[in-house]
Amino acid sequence: MEGFENHIEKNPEEIGKLILVMIKSEYNSLYESEEKKFKQFVQILYKKDQEEIANEICNHFGTRGVHYLREFWEEHN
Repeated sequence: MEGFENHIEKNPEEIGKLILVMIKSEYNSLYESEEKKFKQFVQILYKKDQEEIANEICNHFGTRGVHYLREFWEEHN
């Protein structure tokens, strides 16, 4: 996760795709412990016109009952 912080501004699409791979691999323990970082990443993805990836991340969390990204999804959809 820390490496993503250093690169998401310059490579939002690539980092967004890596985040999707990571969360789809069932890293459930990260959901709560990394909430602040996921919020930051999703905000950057929306800002950098990576709406599809940001939406997919938000939807993935939502389907697992984790709704802290919902406000960002609602703002952009």
